[in-house]
Amino acid sequence: MILYKYMSAEVARKVLHGNSIAFAIASEFNDPFETIAGYPVHPSNPIGELFDGIRSWGSRHVWTENSGVLSLTRTAKNPLMWSHYANEHHGAVIGFDAQLAGFTDEETCLIPAQHGSIIYTQTRPSTPLTATPKGDPVNVGHTHHYPVDHHEKLSRLFLHKSMCWAYEEEVRVVKCIADRDEAGANASGHFEVVEANGRRLYCYRLPAGSIKEICLGLRHEALSSHQAFSDYSATAEQVQPGVKILTCRMADKSWDIEVGIP
Repeated sequence: MILYKYMSAEVARKVLHGNSIAFAIASEFNDPFETIAGYPVHPSNPIGELFDGIRSWGSRHVWTENSGVLSLTRTAKNPLMWSHYANEHHGAVIGFDAQLAGFTDEETCLIPAQHGSIIYTQTRPSTPLTATPKGDPVNVGHTHHYPVDHHEKLSRLFLHKSMCWAYEEEVRVVKCIADRDEAGANASGHFEVVEANGRRLYCYRLPAGSIKEICLGLRHEALSSHQAFSDYSATAEQVQPGVKILTCRMADKSWDIEVGIP
């Protein structure tokens, strides 16, 4: 399974050369509603509402502060995504082999990619959870594996979004970023913490061969000349042997973006 990430040209360069990809904290995403469906408040009176709200915030805070989220998508051909997340078509899309990258590993992912499809709804979930977990309780904020019996809770926390976001066709991978040693490693992988534009990013070290494709946007600087493209391709092949270089073009008779080998 190949999953894609839209990004600027500069970020793509860092991903290719560093062989890592950034997980981020959900509370720092561009949607303020992130994780809010995980602990809906059910007040019976004003005091109950107050304490219910405090408990809800506390639980969500522990989960979000200790969980890194990687937002991916199923396609490299979405014009809106190119415009919004790839610097108005000046950027690139990188395709990852989800299995090789460890994104489907149920032992190291709190939510692996095969269970990470976003659920888009018109109405925000507010009812109590329907299922009672049968297995052991999860250690909130310190669970590194996928606790299948708790999927409904995790889904409410990390996988529910408004229908207005459906165009993204998002798939998420969630990893626990707590309990890292001095080298940045824990049971979920190896992470390097960096600051970018006021956000904390947890750069996950990718296994070799995880990056399979890089698709250059319509306005990418590497497409300015044959020599520029040749130089870019040579560098990409040097740092990511075997990577496939693709380019975009506008379809002749539709609004579609077409992707292929130049």
